[in-house]
Amino acid sequence: PGQHPQGTGRRPPSALLERVAQSAQEMARIKAEVEGTLKSLGKSPVAADALSAESSPDDVCRWLLTAVKIEPRRLQQIQDRIQAELVDGAVLLYMQPDEQDTVLKDALQMVLGDAAKLKQALQGPAARVPPYSAPTEGLLDMSQWSEERVMDWAATLGLRGPRPPLVEAGLDGSVLFDEEPWPGKMWRDLKEDLGLPIGDALKLQRARNYVVTRLHDMEAKEVAG
Repeated sequence: PGQHPQGTGRRPPSALLERVAQSAQEMARIKAEVEGTLKSLGKSPVAADALSAESSPDDVCRWLLTAVKIEPRRLQQIQDRIQAELVDGAVLLYMQPDEQDTVLKDALQMVLGDAAKLKQALQGPAARVPPYSAPTEGLLDMSQWSEERVMDWAATLGLRGPRPPLVEAGLDGSVLFDEEPWPGKMWRDLKEDLGLPIGDALKLQRARNYVVTRLHDMEAKEVAG
């Protein structure tokens, strides 16, 4: 009495605890390897509240070590994606609701739980950044800009990848700043057609949308006046 019959498939508690302990040790080992790699490169984890719009993809990788609790193997995969798609502090902190799937699923390929943790961790740093803005000098003339002038403007947006081939793609002001909504997802066109990493494609998309919105606002004021 009080004993389980043999063959019930129940695992003795001691064996289960041993497996849990082994899993915890393995996770600790992998995390130590990640931190060791960063230190060997002269890098170290940064404080959970240290993320800013100026943070590089490298800084974001270091911030993740302390800001978000993610299983080490998945963390390494996310860090690899951050570097490949050039996801920096500005990309994350100015992320709009309609961009979340782009950044978290397409760029970082995060699972649901990890994505939710990252959103929570971003709330504090995002509340401290100034409102988003993009260069709008000569706003009324931007739709008349040449391809070269558009290229000069794009160079002020903090893109981290190679020079985007906007001139070669024929993207002048009349195309980029057209008041009609960009068909589909602009960032996807920029990535697939121009070879931009998702981080840079999103920065260009945000800046373009900011300019078009400002143009609409100015035209509305003129009509109202």
